Amino acid sequence: MYKDLEFIGSFFLPNKLNNKISGKVSFDENSLATLEIHGTFPDVDRNVDVILFTTTSNEEFTFVKCFCYGKNLGDSLWEAKYSLFGQLFNSFNDLKFHAIIISCEYLNEWIGVSGFNRKKQKSIRKHIIEYIQPKTIKFKIDKNIKGSFIFDTRYHTYPIHKTGITETIKIKLESTKTLSSLKDIAEKKANLEEEVPLLELFDYAFKMVNFLTVAYHQPCIITNIEVESRKYFTLAPAGYFPSTLNVNFEYNKPNHHRRLYKPLISYKDLKPNINKIIPKWFTKLQTLEPVFNILIESYVKTNGTVENNFLNISQAIETFHRRTRKNTKLQPKQHKKMLVSVKSKLNAKENLFFQDVFTFSNEPSLKNRIDSLFSEFDLEFIKKIISNKEKFSQDFRNSRNYYTHYSQALEKKRLSGASLYYLTEKAKILLIVYILFEIGFTKHDINNLFKRSENKIYHLYD
Repeated sequence: MYKDLEFIGSFFLPNKLNNKISGKVSFDENSLATLEIHGTFPDVDRNVDVILFTTTSNEEFTFVKCFCYGKNLGDSLWEAKYSLFGQLFNSFNDLKFHAIIISCEYLNEWIGVSGFNRKKQKSIRKHIIEYIQPKTIKFKIDKNIKGSFIFDTRYHTYPIHKTGITETIKIKLESTKTLSSLKDIAEKKANLEEEVPLLELFDYAFKMVNFLTVAYHQPCIITNIEVESRKYFTLAPAGYFPSTLNVNFEYNKPNHHRRLYKPLISYKDLKPNINKIIPKWFTKLQTLEPVFNILIESYVKTNGTVENNFLNISQAIETFHRRTRKNTKLQPKQHKKMLVSVKSKLNAKENLFFQDVFTFSNEPSLKNRIDSLFSEFDLEFIKKIISNKEKFSQDFRNSRNYYTHYSQALEKKRLSGASLYYLTEKAKILLIVYILFEIGFTKHDINNLFKRSENKIYHLYD
């Protein structure tokens, strides 16, 4: 992605090639594109779907979802949510592609597969390095999109005393609607299938990166995004190839880790059930998106207050139980009958006073929810971090109720500072356990994953 770069050229709107305005584009450290246009577009409001730009060296940019945030001495200043390099698109509806390709930090280390074979030799002067590009690793997502880990191999040409091969693993998410070969499409023997809107591909991309964040047990950082279209292609000696465009977008990069510490879930752990677990991750997101988002945020945003972090995790656990487990204490008919009986004994003023109590009277309490989840996940490693379930449950309830509703009666019972931090971290581990179970890991698998990753949780042991 472009960062800390500047380009000079001409701006124009789609289908208005004769009305070009000079200016410059700059990308900040977060890859946000700022457009400084030396003038204004006539009859245009502050929001424009597409602005086109060609540089003085004939490079082409398409800026998407642009907003005019100010004017300065006749110049208009814009921000673009997305920037595509290498192609001009005439409308937002034209921004459809066959695939999106994501580069992430430490993906090579996480996959743990390489085409290099270093052969040991008796002589220290003799070195034999063999390289065979590994096969693409394919996996399912849903009926519309399929995924793969692709191996991008680059051969570097150096002077005679030096040579080099770089192998980079990338994630490719592509449409399942590939019905014809690119050769047939290029030679007009077949029609191009409907491609996928850009924003829909971005949605899949971020969901996949979020899965890797949980697997890494640290933020998975995007380093580059490309999109691939079968509408635009090039002819090479080896055949037809779809064109690939770089995409820039504002990306507030999480805190960088110098290396991938031992991941919670490795590709080796995932491999036997990859076509069960990854599709389930995407399926469960439909009902558990708030829960997943809170968990991902806990990895990415580490500068929040202890109290806010605790409340976020507690909200996620409550939401998880509400959306995946029985959310009533009595059968609806039985509860309705009981309410009628209780209300009949109260006057109108009393009924009004207790109205909110009646509304939620059939829902499990926070204690019921926590105890219910505890009883389901009686795992060996959990006993090490939570040796006293009753105390943990009580501390969790008292702290949650104090920081949510405030009560002087709970002030001495709630946790704060370091104690609240450790309570939050333990609750976060429980949340991870619940999510891993939902997406297809067995309890035995989960216990082994954390047992192997003891270095990540030993500071939480009671």
